[in-house]
Amino acid sequence: MDDRAPLSGYEVLRTRDVDVARHRVGRTFADHRLTINGQPELFEARHHVVPLGSMALAYLDYGSEVWLNPGPIDDMVLVHMPLRGAVDTYGHRERVVSTPAMASIAQPEQPFAMHWQAGSPHLLVRFSETELRRLLGRMVAADLQQTLRFSLGQDLCSERMRSWLEVVRLVCRQVDSGSDLFTHPLAVRNLEQLLTSGFLLSSAHSGSELLHGPERSAAPRSLRLALDFLYAHLADPITVEEIAAAAGVGVRALQESFRRHLETTPTAYLRNLRLDQARADLLTGRPGTTSVTDVALRWGFVHLGRFAADYRKAFGESPRDTLLR
Repeated sequence: MDDRAPLSGYEVLRTRDVDVARHRVGRTFADHRLTINGQPELFEARHHVVPLGSMALAYLDYGSEVWLNPGPIDDMVLVHMPLRGAVDTYGHRERVVSTPAMASIAQPEQPFAMHWQAGSPHLLVRFSETELRRLLGRMVAADLQQTLRFSLGQDLCSERMRSWLEVVRLVCRQVDSGSDLFTHPLAVRNLEQLLTSGFLLSSAHSGSELLHGPERSAAPRSLRLALDFLYAHLADPITVEEIAAAAGVGVRALQESFRRHLETTPTAYLRNLRLDQARADLLTGRPGTTSVTDVALRWGFVHLGRFAADYRKAFGESPRDTLLR
């Protein structure tokens, strides 16, 4: 195995014990069965993980030939990119051979199994399906409810995916250089959005037509002006009247536009945006130095009880639970 493997400063596992490897890798991704298929003397699992808000970059190698059979995948879209070698990937009535030119995708509600050849180290990018869907909804000004579906195989030689992969490699190089960039929450949040939006624009998925299709209908200019104003003033105490003024329409027209195109209200949309930002701060914060109260106030939540209730409703856990992850 190569001691110069990517993200080596973030090693969380190096073992020849199959059960230890299965357990630790499962903590990063999902519970799974791990079976050595040949030459057990070659088995040595190495795992490196760099958290980036709701997503993560990772390196994984088993050394020997193995089978991986994940259990149910809940809220994860996992991009597998072999650095060398080959992996047979099986989905629903579909088989893809993953190589350095072809990524494969594990995702919710879809069967998935992998047969790794010996000497097939991987670079992986883990996304939250919920966060991908939220961001796609913002990009196309729509309220998306259905789980995104990604093609099992993703061509890394396509122009779009090649550009996204270059960004991934750039971030990995920054990590390996020892840059302190990843200690700053704002920088982490920006990198997370860059990688996430780039993946949505580059990969093949059920929402691709919304982004690239010729029949996509644009939201009214006033709505886009309102959304631009919201994103520019997320931490500011703004009113519906100010949003309407920025959009160049009256309050009633603004509310109707949000209802028709986003199926929500300006106030609810702003609250959800602020909840997303609060979650990003909590995910990148440290329990000893980050305060739930400070994060809530930073994003305009002055009623802490209501903030906690809204947060749990949106993410299925308390703000404190997120901070203690």
